[in-house]
Amino acid sequence: AGADDLKEMEEERKALIPTDVIVSAAVDTAFLAELWVIAQGIKQVKEILIVRKEVKIFPDKPCYYVYLDLKIFPNGKEAESVNSVIQQLHSGLVWPFEHYVFTSLNHKGYYKRMQSVEGASVFKRERRRL
Repeated sequence: AGADDLKEMEEERKALIPTDVIVSAAVDTAFLAELWVIAQGIKQVKEILIVRKEVKIFPDKPCYYVYLDLKIFPNGKEAESVNSVIQQLHSGLVWPFEHYVFTSLNHKGYYKRMQSVEGASVFKRERRRL
């Protein structure tokens, strides 16, 4: 793979555009169980979606998108809080695939699109009943 190929691969993968085809990620259930436990312990995480994007460049290296629907953070420390959440989701867990992380703070428009893929929602915090 030449440098140009790698650059094109990065370009193709770093964003979700309207013409992209996204499909069910079919992620390993043992991984999802671990992810669920970790996410449950991070109170800012409302929902996690995972999809696979069909790519033309290096199709044998699948491209996954992870979307974090997050609660708004107090006192304007969004960026640092988001980084902390992403770090927590990655520190105790070996992710079995390369992926890009998007959040509701920067990429709200991705949610509807990814949510339309069957099985995309892999974690959803239950609302507590009063």
